[in-house]
Amino acid sequence: ANGLDLEFLAQASQGVQRVPGRVTYVSRPERGLKLLLEDIWPRLQERVPGLELTICGYQVSDTPIHPLLAEQYRQIQDLVGSTSGVRVLGALAKTDYYRHLASCDGLLYPCIFPEISCISALEAQALGTPILTSDRFALRETVAEPRFLIPGRPGGEDYQDLFLARSLELLDRPERALELAEAAGEKVRAG
Repeated sequence: ANGLDLEFLAQASQGVQRVPGRVTYVSRPERGLKLLLEDIWPRLQERVPGLELTICGYQVSDTPIHPLLAEQYRQIQDLVGSTSGVRVLGALAKTDYYRHLASCDGLLYPCIFPEISCISALEAQALGTPILTSDRFALRETVAEPRFLIPGRPGGEDYQDLFLARSLELLDRPERALELAEAAGEKVRAG
């Protein structure tokens, strides 16, 4: 339940249709976007041409941040600008965000950050959207479907290979992915 307004989620996503080939990243950039863009996304696009990665996130441009983090953001922004198949949606109002998340075939979150809880993972599951993420940190408790958790050290070669394989499985068998996501959603909605 951790902060989810289940009624609002249901209302906001009512009537939304999934867009085949659309996946999304919705967390802060430093929590895994660089890994996704540099090491996973190009391989995924090579195997499934025509995929679209949308990026939603917090507005941080006016926030004072440490210079090292600012440099990391600049590098990630350069990657976003030079990577094909990527569309930045930026910060969305909650209703628009939920509608968007409900329209995606999956949420790709190769998390490298020590999450203590992950609201976007809970939201995706409540909406029945498959999420692929790291089997680390609080994500072990947050993500209800074990097939959506990727073991290993985020960024390691084995981790990247398995993240790619599970992404392909999700995209190649969308009905099965949605069944697993709906089962996870039932657990999340039950609290």
